[in-house]
Amino acid sequence: MGPERVPIPSLLAVAAVHHHLVRLGTRLRAGLVLESGEPREVHHFATLIGYGASAINPYLMFESLGELVDDGRLPDGMTHDEAEERVVKGIAKGLLKTISKMGISTIQSYTGAQIFEAVGLAPELIEQHFPGTASRIGGIGIDVLARETLDRHARAYPRTHEDLLPVGGDGRDRYRRGSPRSHRRWRRAGARGRPPARRRGTRRRPPARAGRATAR
Repeated sequence: MGPERVPIPSLLAVAAVHHHLVRLGTRLRAGLVLESGEPREVHHFATLIGYGASAINPYLMFESLGELVDDGRLPDGMTHDEAEERVVKGIAKGLLKTISKMGISTIQSYTGAQIFEAVGLAPELIEQHFPGTASRIGGIGIDVLARETLDRHARAYPRTHEDLLPVGGDGRDRYRRGSPRSHRRWRRAGARGRPPARRRGTRRRPPARAGRATAR
């Protein structure tokens, strides 16, 4: 992975390799070990295991934990190893809860079982890379997935400041003063080194009058 190499979505890669080996009749002779920066939630691990991954190394999640420890954003006295152990334990408990709802008691029985229903994927994509997966509605194909992957890669390796990854979303501005659009304008202005220009037809909000109150 780098400026000229775009990573394949991890679930798509695992499922494609898994079913390719099944078609060749050699699936039981190999184990799939995934090293990716994508998985970070219980659902991510559940789907990867469900489509054939025997082991997963979420290196980016562990590196992010190290930064949290170094920045002092975790409880005092917690070490890197302890933080990783707690995360692994939490994910293991989440996986146990997920598979137990399906009546499965072991990870070995869950691996490759693909007990999922796809939502929003085209039938051609399901048939080629996720055969046997239930899908009652259509959706996007491999071309849309490729375009979205290329867009994320272009933002991860930007050529200008305008191409940087967006910071959060509109939800992160919920507890701030002002609208998400105004915050985005100020962030772009900071990258350019000058304040944003005031739009025509806009006015400053008049100050609140003294003595006005609302009965609750």
